[in-house]
Amino acid sequence: MPFVSMLLFIGAALAGIHDGLVYSALWIFLSALSFVSLYFAFPHSWKYGIWLLASYFCAFVGVAFFILKRNEGLQFSIIGLVFILGSVSFGWSLVQEIRFLRDVVKENTSGKKYVPIGNWFILVVLFVIFSNLSIYSWTNWVDPSKGWSILPYLFFEVTISILAVVILWFPELAIDWDILHEESPTFAAIKRELKAAESVVTYVKRQKKIKVTAEKFTTCPVCNAKLSMHVRKCPSCGNEEYVGWCAKHETFVVTCVSCGKPTLYGLRECKACNSPMAPRLVCIKCKNEASIKAWTRVEPKSRIKS
Repeated sequence: MPFVSMLLFIGAALAGIHDGLVYSALWIFLSALSFVSLYFAFPHSWKYGIWLLASYFCAFVGVAFFILKRNEGLQFSIIGLVFILGSVSFGWSLVQEIRFLRDVVKENTSGKKYVPIGNWFILVVLFVIFSNLSIYSWTNWVDPSKGWSILPYLFFEVTISILAVVILWFPELAIDWDILHEESPTFAAIKRELKAAESVVTYVKRQKKIKVTAEKFTTCPVCNAKLSMHVRKCPSCGNEEYVGWCAKHETFVVTCVSCGKPTLYGLRECKACNSPMAPRLVCIKCKNEASIKAWTRVEPKSRIKS
């Protein structure tokens, strides 16, 4: 089925270079059929084809404005650049989305092999670049004074059709999508937090904007044992936070960045608010994430009074 999608996209590209009502209707039909085929070829990752389409659309509008309209005023060049940046933004958001899903599956599945996405990331970059070059070739082809052949445009269109299918193919095979539908406490918490959010990236951006106040604590939130308290400094912004050591659980007690309450370090979700926890210590001020060993322990202070 992925090869069928690939051939349909290529067919749509070939139909689009011809004039006439019949070819226009054929282009619309093949384009629609191509996206329908993605749903059956990639049951889990097909929706990311919409992101690729949005990137291609922004490239089309951006390059067309920048090349065809730049002589009519600076504003058209600025609009073109904005849409070109939008094309890059959609590609980058797709990379962030898949990377986050990959990491979530890895953190919550024992014995799973780490899945590198470096080569796949290069394919997304090439898709964005070739989309812009395709439209650039098209703008030069439609201008008779440039004398460009249709071949460069066809080359880029066929290439991005192949890239689009491969880009969707990789996460479909590499990510354990069944894990993401399990009703584990972690994913139940993620679903509660996501609610009507469009994507995991939206959730992450929203979490970074949350401002919470850390509560002072001296006892373990699980066993209520007295903690050995000390202060550590964030390696990114220098913010100082209290960290406790629970001798009974032999682990640190840190502040949850979602609710500001104490929770055990290394858990998958906060004991107080059930929000998903990062595998490393997150600064409540700048939201930087780093291993607790990377947080500098400052001069010893007296134990906090309740």
